[in-house]
Amino acid sequence: MNLVPRPQYEERLTQLMELEEIKVITGVRRCGKSSLLNLAAERLRKMGVPDSNIYQHGFDEYGTPLHPTAEWLLEIVAPRLEEASKAHPFYLLLDEIQEVSHWQEAIRRLQTLPQTQILLTGSNAHVLSGDLATLIAGRYVELSMMPLSFEEYLAFRQSAGEKATTDELFNDYLLFGGMPGLARLTHTSIDERRALLSAIFDTVVLNDVATHGHIRDLELLNRLIAFTFSTSGNLVSANNICNVLKSTGRKVSPETVDAYLRALEHAYVVTSCPQTGVGGKEVLRPLRKLYPCDTGLRNLPNGFDPTKDRGFMLENVVFNELLRHGWTPRVGALPNAEVDFVATRGDERLYVQVSWSVADEITLQRELEPLRRLTDAYPRLLLTTDRLGTGTTSEGIVITNICDWLLGQ
Repeated sequence: MNLVPRPQYEERLTQLMELEEIKVITGVRRCGKSSLLNLAAERLRKMGVPDSNIYQHGFDEYGTPLHPTAEWLLEIVAPRLEEASKAHPFYLLLDEIQEVSHWQEAIRRLQTLPQTQILLTGSNAHVLSGDLATLIAGRYVELSMMPLSFEEYLAFRQSAGEKATTDELFNDYLLFGGMPGLARLTHTSIDERRALLSAIFDTVVLNDVATHGHIRDLELLNRLIAFTFSTSGNLVSANNICNVLKSTGRKVSPETVDAYLRALEHAYVVTSCPQTGVGGKEVLRPLRKLYPCDTGLRNLPNGFDPTKDRGFMLENVVFNELLRHGWTPRVGALPNAEVDFVATRGDERLYVQVSWSVADEITLQRELEPLRRLTDAYPRLLLTTDRLGTGTTSEGIVITNICDWLLGQ
């Protein structure tokens, strides 16, 4: 299978490969980390690095021990180091490194070898936290990876011979998300897509959330995920999640809910978007929204209903796109109003409202009102699926079609 380029990540990885530090690619499982490793290996070969100097292994693949250890890792790498040409660096490309117990101890030793470049992937932030992480503290750089952006999704679909329009493909992307394995498929039924996403979901929940989060109550975890996904556009707290679960017959403490949510965040399944005060508003006890990493995974519990929560799905896409471009989004709290996203990036700031359609005048005015109340000079943006009525208002608010914004037009 030909690999579809992902320039944003390839360019960043190319820059990082010039550093001596360990390179760690992180992100939710099946988002494309393994393919990026393959692209890196392909590029090294094109540069003239011999196969003897490239060792690549996936620790979730057949042939790996059920419980791989640091000692085992050192044993399998040792003969490859002996065979390597001294005329080139030795490149170690290790996929899903969190599956190796005490992997940091092995990697620390390997990094001390001359002319050794180490590139790792991991599907759980836990691998870069805790006591073991101190062994490589200050010795690694992280490249955070996400499922496909809409622009990348179009490239994947076009590589598979897709002929649909941009708007048609966006509706598909909104509903089924941007997992690379799914994006390659055309003319597949909803049941087939559901089965593929369910397999990804089950692997992520079992391997990266439950196992690494030390969670045994899978029934509670699945309930919490279903609730979190279905309310991704709403402000929540551990206490109100507890109350909802209690109403369904499950008693659980706020501490347990917080621990489960941390496990979801550590597995890159969801990202927290807390409130921040704007326009003179102070937030004493900020709530937060939790956005899934992929709308396809988000829509699994609702059966991929295209009419359900469309506005929240749209918000989810915008939130993830802001993250891709280095923004830190927050929910803007105004007195008796809300700005969907207050995004910061260094000294930059951007205010974003998201609405499925503002063709109705009442809806348009409601969406513009929070942006009008902001008195600073930072850009204000209203994103919608509408093709008509876009442009800049007299107050300087830019109304843009979301597909055009996602494609940088």
